[in-house]
Amino acid sequence: MLSYTHSTVIADPVYCPVRYEYTIDSLANGGTPVTQTNDRQIDIYYDADLTPLDQTLTVTVTVIS
Repeated sequence: MLSYTHSTVIADPVYCPVRYEYTIDSLANGGTPVTQTNDRQIDIYYDADLTPLDQTLTVTVTVIS
């Protein structure tokens, strides 16, 4: 499992709510990793087979305020 926590984004003005959306590319075999998010932390894992070894996985974080 890969776990990553990104830094906080501060909206201007600061009282505006901030929401994060995550987009994760498909793997080379077409599979989609399972993700769990909690605040600014995203956990990624893929347990179908060993295909993801030695692959780069791109995660895009979009901040919505």
